[in-house]
Amino acid sequence: MTMEGNFSDFRSRTVVWVDDLVNLTTAIGRVEHRQKGHLGTTFRVLADNISSRLGGGKVLLTALHVVRDYADFRSMELRDIVVRLDRRNRQEGIKVTLVWWSEIADVAILRLQSEPSMANLKLGEADVLPLARTEVPVKVKTEDGDWRNSRLFPVGFPRGGEMCIPLEETRFTERVNVGPLSLLHYLGATAPGSSGCPVIDESQKVAAIHLRYGDSTQSRVSAALLGRHHTNEGLSIPSLIQHVRNDIGL
Repeated sequence: MTMEGNFSDFRSRTVVWVDDLVNLTTAIGRVEHRQKGHLGTTFRVLADNISSRLGGGKVLLTALHVVRDYADFRSMELRDIVVRLDRRNRQEGIKVTLVWWSEIADVAILRLQSEPSMANLKLGEADVLPLARTEVPVKVKTEDGDWRNSRLFPVGFPRGGEMCIPLEETRFTERVNVGPLSLLHYLGATAPGSSGCPVIDESQKVAAIHLRYGDSTQSRVSAALLGRHHTNEGLSIPSLIQHVRNDIGL
């Protein structure tokens, strides 16, 4: 008779998996106002993985509402906004410019005006995050033949504090299509200041950009089963890429 069992669909993470995820977090940064402090989270990716029309190199993704109040959409300048790509808070903030934005998607693409020092990066630590090329499935099949919800991990700076990685209650609950956009709903600890953070899937690619916490469109029955009536919401990366390419080209 077995004396051990797993009475939930929560899956533990290996130390290697967690270590690999931590190595990715060096490409995640804070969006700050020089006087007002922390506004949200951002992350760095290769521009060509989104569209060749973005000018190449590396760009930053964040939620538009994080920087909207400080943006001059004519000059593409962001007044008093800096990005600090350093989870240990040792580097100075770097000024950024606006590259592309979308009101309907609530997403902004930024570019650093100067390169951060790579001296603090250790072997294996990332300076860009890999992007998911296909939509993450809501359900995946386990080794036992059962089905469980996929897991999504919003990694950011809730309330402007230390970078946090939720590891429990991170279920991907539903995908909602709103016009041309695909929105993902998922559990996981977030707070003001998390907006714009990467939502990383189990293969450690960015599946979505976190936008907000709010009401779920799912039924009260399924919400009751999950123990909540509210959820996180993010824009899927494949949907964002298609949205950018529809606007400015491949």
